[in-house]
Amino acid sequence: MVYGGEGRDLKSEFVVAPGADPSRIRVRYAGAGGVRIEEDGALAIPVDGRELHEQAPSICQERRGERVAVEGRFAVDGDGTVRFVVGDCDVTRPLIIDPVLSYSTLLGGSGFNTATALAVDSAGAAYVVGFTESYNFPTAHPEQSYNAGGNDVFVAKFNPSGSGFVYCTYVGGSADDRAYGIAVDGNGFAYVTGSTNSGNFPVRNALQSRLAGGRNAFVTTPPDAWSYAALLPFAEEAAMRLTASSAIPAAVEVDLTVVAGEVGVCVVHRDFKQISGERLVRAKSGPQRIWFFIPDIRERIGLMCRNGQSNETVSSARISRVALLLPR
Repeated sequence: MVYGGEGRDLKSEFVVAPGADPSRIRVRYAGAGGVRIEEDGALAIPVDGRELHEQAPSICQERRGERVAVEGRFAVDGDGTVRFVVGDCDVTRPLIIDPVLSYSTLLGGSGFNTATALAVDSAGAAYVVGFTESYNFPTAHPEQSYNAGGNDVFVAKFNPSGSGFVYCTYVGGSADDRAYGIAVDGNGFAYVTGSTNSGNFPVRNALQSRLAGGRNAFVTTPPDAWSYAALLPFAEEAAMRLTASSAIPAAVEVDLTVVAGEVGVCVVHRDFKQISGERLVRAKSGPQRIWFFIPDIRERIGLMCRNGQSNETVSSARISRVALLLPR
């Protein structure tokens, strides 16, 4: 039996060996009153005038490198003892009841790498920050693709399944740069804070643009290019006409406002693979509307803005309409 954390919750994990009987597991909550099972399968445990809740058991087995769900539930005996009722499973493989981790991975290069803070957004994507002295730290869609010297900050965003990066980048100058905190807002934008003693730490739209003293704090946020401005699903009637071999063309309407400089705009899939040509949009008073033609659209899409100059500013960018060009 293993205990672990899931957010602010404490979860237990039982690992049942091949051939062992999971029904022999018994749990008793000391000092608890009448333990009961709620409609959603969770366990309600009255203790000292309060009620604790244990989420419904999640049961799985690993097969060919993937976790496969197994049906199961709590059961409460007459004496208040709790046990598990498990459905059909492969008795030759280990059985995991209430797994704590959805994924676990290493992250780093050949030098010294330290993660210092983590945040999770509403979609389940994990954001990790820290610092690294590695020159081969893995990057994906980076704002800065290299270590500029000493320790540099890294900022990484994993997709919700943990199977890949949405982005991973260095941030730093030629001296010592370290991130110690991160927060994520409701739109999925990350805000990173830390310290630097680099005289050439990269800044943009800065309140203070130069190092003052031996070491300064910094606050930075990834640019619009690191987050979707919009995600639009297919209309239901159009989605019904898609098949694995479909090649559905579409026209995508984009509204954006460029306040200064110029910005390259393109349409991307969820994995940030570009699926349209790039349009260069220069600053203009008020919003601008542009169109993209997508020859083959199969899934939800997003908008990426690539910074063109050091003084660019995009105050708003969104996909306003997607018109599927279906054959009659």
